[in-house]
Amino acid sequence: MDKPCRSWNSVCTDCSGRTKSQYDVRSLLRGTNLRRISFYVYLETFAGAQMTIQDLVMPTRVSITITAIVCAFTFYRSFRENLPRSEDSKMFLKALAFWMFAMGSIAFVFTHTSIFGLPGAYLPMGVVPGFVIAILSLFWKPAQDAFASLSDIQIRNLMAYRTIFGAFLIAGAALGLFPIIFALTAGLGDLLAGWLPALSNKSMSDSQNRPWRWIVHGWGTIDLIDVAVLGTFVVRPWLIEQQSLGPSMLLPWMAVPLLFAVNLHGLRLLVIERREVRSLLS
Repeated sequence: MDKPCRSWNSVCTDCSGRTKSQYDVRSLLRGTNLRRISFYVYLETFAGAQMTIQDLVMPTRVSITITAIVCAFTFYRSFRENLPRSEDSKMFLKALAFWMFAMGSIAFVFTHTSIFGLPGAYLPMGVVPGFVIAILSLFWKPAQDAFASLSDIQIRNLMAYRTIFGAFLIAGAALGLFPIIFALTAGLGDLLAGWLPALSNKSMSDSQNRPWRWIVHGWGTIDLIDVAVLGTFVVRPWLIEQQSLGPSMLLPWMAVPLLFAVNLHGLRLLVIERREVRSLLS
């Protein structure tokens, strides 16, 4: 009875020069175990593959798309858990769901199809409206109530996405999806914005911790304004010149405006609290 080959070289020396793929599978199964079978399948699948760093471009862009969707869903779920079942709350949730679906769908088409060419050329088309809507939400009562309802742990969880996206920016620069100067400024800025809430045990929703909240929301706002400016005047021309696919548009068009709104409404609450303190002291 033939024994299964014990050699894992490209050519088996014990079987008259036959390669591994020429074995009878039944002979491989005799006297072996699942670990060896799994190793055999791994070698057959990947041993001859010639993979390069550019093979990671598509998985990276898809990962950014999925993470941006999860980020937006986390916002919606947090608001739905916190808000009362009032007409204003239902109006806000419907508006948020519509905006997420519309911007997400458009960004997905621009990112993962070739209908419109290079998606980076259209970068400001989603960033500018998203930031404008985030600013206008400061003056809409349902949006004010929604962001004011976020608890300490919810704010920390939402801000933690900044660290994920910051890491994506730095990794994307290594893959040629971003210019290096943008990755170093915006990427490190996002990392810091996500780290700050986690570095302190001070509550992000307690009115007694105003100095720390000023630091967190102030830096978060400045960093995202920097992201928008660099994205428009540095990243877009660079993507066009390099003919690079760029990132997933779901990040700047859907996730970033929501994260921007968190910081803006955090600053709005701080200003209101400051006015209340002054009125009590006067």
